[in-house]
Amino acid sequence: MKVLFRYQEVSDIVENGSVAKLGTTHAQKATTKKKDNKALFLLHQCVNDVHFEKIQHAKTTKEAWGMLIQCHAGGEKIKKVRLQTLRK
Repeated sequence: MKVLFRYQEVSDIVENGSVAKLGTTHAQKATTKKKDNKALFLLHQCVNDVHFEKIQHAKTTKEAWGMLIQCHAGGEKIKKVRLQTLRK
């Protein structure tokens, strides 16, 4: 999925969030907001129904991406436990 974000030129918004810096113009803020909405749209299009329910109320892409990462963080631990169980 990261490749898709890089291709659409929104990977920096997904990973770092849309941080408003001092001295940014209204046009720059609008462009950043547009990129954030584009990335959030891509996330909504790429996930299945179960994951969509988890991220549907996220206001920013960074927030939705964090929720998805948190949902999949335990996957490696589950794989290790299953492997240990099978070895016994």
